[in-house]
Amino acid sequence: MNDLVKGAHIAKLKQSMESAISAKELTQVEFPLEHLFTETQYARRIFVPAGATVITAVHKSEHITVALKGHCVVVDELGDRKDVIAPSVFVTEPGTQRAVYAVTDTEWVTVHTYENEDKSLETVEKTLVCDSMQAYENLLENQQ
Repeated sequence: MNDLVKGAHIAKLKQSMESAISAKELTQVEFPLEHLFTETQYARRIFVPAGATVITAVHKSEHITVALKGHCVVVDELGDRKDVIAPSVFVTEPGTQRAVYAVTDTEWVTVHTYENEDKSLETVEKTLVCDSMQAYENLLENQQ
């Protein structure tokens, strides 16, 4: 995969982490999530302990992100690195994917427009995110 391809570095990191998990060199951990719904919104709150790395899905739509607690280093799909120190509020654009390293215990919330009666997490995931940059690019091509 060419490093100039959008998100290639995150895909390589994800692949390396998955290989290390398979080889039992890393342990995959599910972090505590809280899911909140209103009639027109969905919010996801996550706690990530210090020292953990998270690879996000690719976001399909613009939404609000709120860092509630902690300090993390974020590298986005373009390779841009940013320290996020709570409290911090920012907009996540469509097509965004991030690798997040928690320097300290970190908590944040994403708030999405979600106007669907089906509140199953499977449907929420299908509606809001793609599992790879390639899947997101395919989605954009199919919408044209």
